[in-house]
Amino acid sequence: MFDIGWSEMMVVAVLVLIIMGPKELPQALRTIMAFVRKGKELAGEFRSGVDDLVREADLEGARDAVNNATPHSLRQSIESVVDPEQSLKKSAVELTESVQEAAQSLPSEAPSETTSQAQSSAGRTD
Repeated sequence: MFDIGWSEMMVVAVLVLIIMGPKELPQALRTIMAFVRKGKELAGEFRSGVDDLVREADLEGARDAVNNATPHSLRQSIESVVDPEQSLKKSAVELTESVQEAAQSLPSEAPSETTSQAQSSAGRTD
């Protein structure tokens, strides 16, 4: 990160030892490490705060999507996934039309004739 080599670190260590002295060096290192720990804690808190904001934003987006969903839009979404080319819907419409045409082409007296024949044959067997 800082691009410091071993030789440069050795020079800095010797300078710190000369300036601080061997008696004050351990206390100075503890103080520096305390600042480093505090910085890491603050960075962790900041990161968790940002993560919470992102999570809340995602939840609000999902909540809005659920609230804005209507039965019609849900139906369209399902139809677009199940039958994207609308071929099933076209087949169902054609089948319904052919059944209706077949029902209309049957004579209207046919069901009553079969009913009367069934009644007369039932009367003969008694």
